[in-house]
Amino acid sequence: MNIEEIRGIATTVRKEFESGEVDRELLEKIFRECRSQPVSNAHYYVQQALRQFPKNCCEIASVYLQTRLHIGHLEHGLYEDRRCPSSGGHGVLLLDHSMIADITADQFGGPPVYVGPLRHPWRLPNASIGVQLRSMLRNIFVV
Repeated sequence: MNIEEIRGIATTVRKEFESGEVDRELLEKIFRECRSQPVSNAHYYVQQALRQFPKNCCEIASVYLQTRLHIGHLEHGLYEDRRCPSSGGHGVLLLDHSMIADITADQFGGPPVYVGPLRHPWRLPNASIGVQLRSMLRNIFVV
């Protein structure tokens, strides 16, 4: 699957969240499976997530996108933008060692759909040093 196909699916999934047309049963299943401890309130959480989208939905949206793409995995990191006081902890779909998909970055002032290289303002603590170094250098030398 190429980047344009991934971006197209990510955009479709984003629209499904915005319109409330996501598969709620699948979201509840995802929520239960993402948790390390059993949960009894998956239905309530999904309702709240859809009501607040994109705020506080990065994990469930990323895993839902993963089920649609059949690639990648949820990775916890940071969205660091000094212009946005609410930026901070954030989950994205890591497609490979240097590419991410994010359909909730606009909660921090970012784009509604981003599919591309791991770069500032995204930071994943577990990403390789080489990927993060290239990202930092790219941001320093961009004219």
